[in-house]
Amino acid sequence: MLAVLGAVAGSILAGFLFRLEGTVSMVGALPSGWPAPALDRLGAEDIAALAGPAELVLVEGVPGFHDVTRHPDGTRIPGLTIVRFDAPLFFANGQVFVDHVRLLVDRSPVPVRCVIVAAEAITGIDSTAVEQLVQLDEYLHAQGTVLVFAEIKGPIKDKLARFGPETRLGQARHYPTLESAVDAWRQDPDSG
Repeated sequence: MLAVLGAVAGSILAGFLFRLEGTVSMVGALPSGWPAPALDRLGAEDIAALAGPAELVLVEGVPGFHDVTRHPDGTRIPGLTIVRFDAPLFFANGQVFVDHVRLLVDRSPVPVRCVIVAAEAITGIDSTAVEQLVQLDEYLHAQGTVLVFAEIKGPIKDKLARFGPETRLGQARHYPTLESAVDAWRQDPDSG
C-alpha cells in the first residue's frame, strides 16, 4: 500500500520545489522504481509538510514582510494576518495551510479582520486545495474576517475563478503585490 502511495505521490510531486532546512530540493525525474521506496519512508503528507506556511511580519529597518520564525521580534499589524505558503497547494498539504491560518486567527490577541495570503510561491493548486480554500473562506467569513490574495499567479486565479465571479474568492480579492493588499486594508480596515 505504501509503495502505491509513494508511486502516486512521486508522480504528483514530480517537478515541485520544496524547501528543506534553508535549501531548495527538487523532486523530479528519478530512475524507474526509485521514487516509491524513497517516498514509502515519508508519505505524501510528510513530504508536503516540508514546505510549510509562514506568518509574515514587519521588521524595523528592513523593507518588506518577513517570516516571524526568523524574526521573532517582528511587528504584527493589529487586525491583519499575513501568511505565505512556499509550495503548490494540493490534496496532501492544503489542510496544513488551512489549519495554520485558522490557528493564527484563533490565537490572535486582537480580532483578525483580514487574512492576506502572499501567494507568489504557490505555483500550482488542485481541486481539493481549492475546496479547502473555499471552506477556509467560509470559516473566516463567519468570524467577520476577509480572505484576500496578493501576487497570485494567473493559472491559480483561473482555477479560483471557476467557482464564479460571485464567490468571495473572485478577482476583487486579488492584489498585484503584498504591499498593495496591505495598503488597501490600511485605507479601509472596516471592509474586512
